[in-house]
Amino acid sequence: MNQSRCAIVLLVLAAGLLCAAGCTAPSPDGAPPTLTETATPTTEPTPLVTDKILILDPQLEGLAVMFEATEGGKSSNNIIIGYTLDNSKGMVGAPGERLNLILTAFAYNYESVPADFNPQSYQDIIDAGIPYKSSRIGLYRTVYRDRIEPGAVPGADPLDITRPYNYGLVVRLEP
Repeated sequence: MNQSRCAIVLLVLAAGLLCAAGCTAPSPDGAPPTLTETATPTTEPTPLVTDKILILDPQLEGLAVMFEATEGGKSSNNIIIGYTLDNSKGMVGAPGERLNLILTAFAYNYESVPADFNPQSYQDIIDAGIPYKSSRIGLYRTVYRDRIEPGAVPGADPLDITRPYNYGLVVRLEP
């Protein structure tokens, strides 16, 4: 019985050596096997909002607002937001009434704000510490065109148009 136990142990060891030899054998061309690391792609969080943003005071519903950004301004690394307010059909305000509005243009680089940044008010813009600039206008039943260049906010990163950015306009009644 001792001989049969020894034979079984030897067979198990031989089978183990054959299996291990297949795992460490050189490749058919004679070169030792090489290990390659698979790179894990890092993904940047996708911004929640990528379209231009219009925040319109609910009391101004019916006012047609169009706006676009163009690169340039006082600094070559900034934008100017040109806008048109169309109240020619009198959708807002009474005939002859002057609407005192505050317009706030803003811009930001995506990496300067959280990925879920989705401003809904003027205060959201102020709290975010992003470049902005406000302007007061009087609007009657007419079409009004102008432009605003968002400015740097002390203590905040200025806009860098060489990196992905977004912009928007807040239109609200003067308090």
